[in-house]
Amino acid sequence: MTQLFQSLDELGHVRFSAYRTAMKSRRVQKALCLDLLELAEAQGVFDQHRLTHNGQLLEVPAIITCLFTIYTELQQAYPDLINIPLCVDLCLNWLLNVYDSGRSGKVEVISMKIGLLSLSKGHLEDKYKYLFSQVAGSAGVCNPRQLALLLHTTMQIPHQLGEAAAFGGSNVEPSVHSCFRHVGCKETIELDQFVEWMHLEPQSMVWLPVLHRVAAAETAKHQAKCNICKECPMVGFRYRSLKHFNYDVCQRCFFSGRTTKGHKLNYPMVEYCTPTTSGEDVRDFTKVLKNKFRSKKYFTKHPRLGYLPVQAILESDLDKSKWLCKGRERLHLFTFHSKQPLSTSYSFFSRKHILQKMTQKPQQLRIILQFSVFRNLQGYFSKPPKLSFRSWLHFLHPQTHSMVMRSGLCEVSPFFFN
Repeated sequence: MTQLFQSLDELGHVRFSAYRTAMKSRRVQKALCLDLLELAEAQGVFDQHRLTHNGQLLEVPAIITCLFTIYTELQQAYPDLINIPLCVDLCLNWLLNVYDSGRSGKVEVISMKIGLLSLSKGHLEDKYKYLFSQVAGSAGVCNPRQLALLLHTTMQIPHQLGEAAAFGGSNVEPSVHSCFRHVGCKETIELDQFVEWMHLEPQSMVWLPVLHRVAAAETAKHQAKCNICKECPMVGFRYRSLKHFNYDVCQRCFFSGRTTKGHKLNYPMVEYCTPTTSGEDVRDFTKVLKNKFRSKKYFTKHPRLGYLPVQAILESDLDKSKWLCKGRERLHLFTFHSKQPLSTSYSFFSRKHILQKMTQKPQQLRIILQFSVFRNLQGYFSKPPKLSFRSWLHFLHPQTHSMVMRSGLCEVSPFFFN
């Protein structure tokens, strides 16, 4: 397990948090052989061991018994790939690392079920349905408290990987509000409504669909040449420009943030995890032709995100916080266009406001902004403020951290996966 988590440091070169988290999760998934576990098989084992009470605490012997049943069934299907003692030991340690950081030796039933289902094999929509069913009531609907339980439990996976900040941190309330606003502010949501919201790829859960695309792209070969490193054929993801004809970027160059002189990061691109079809080629050609008649300023003024952002501070708190701007000026550090881009407006820090706080009140800035936000801002200003990394380590001091947690200001997190 130690070697596994040490190997995750190799993915530090991946610039964007959603992909970095997904690739780390993929390595964990394959190391635990959970990429071989079907959703229905996992649910069958849960039913076999009568794991129906979500609040029940499972001790280590009970967890081992359940995991032993899972890997015994997997060994019958994949005898050359499954080492039962090793897999049980790795999976047990992973569950304890994610859901029992205090090492009390107990894990809630809901935590184990959601953790295993999140990394299991299956279609993405089916996974959404299985996850929803774990917290839904007898009527098949979910209230805000149950949805919050689902999101919080799922978010422990990127949190254990050190990637929770970009997905809203530990505060899932904005995501719950986003979901219920999407369905018309009802008291409960149904399965179809939850799946529809998840298809929008909300910021707090965007790493999960990216994980599925990472898995699909592992064996994909694209008959195209990367315009940066000249790799041909491209293996993995393919990123095609919707601004320039015949401009493609490979997975390695895209993850590292490389670009060429004539292509800006705010230009629209489409991602492919499988080889393109003739219909997709014609569609993209039409979009490129349309974008050719648009100026460079158009893409700066009309940014579109490939995920659904959620506000880190509730609407009722916006007027109370003096650290949030009231205007519409935004910091567009990176804009990625998926096949179904979204255009939702949210409040950001204004450039003038941040510059003022950086020069006048660096102490308060260190408390409010997380280091990931500061790292993004350094690339935005021509003369970034001289706040050392050692100063940012002061943020992690227990007393300072507890004070920030009580104030509620620590939930301000980046809206871009940099």
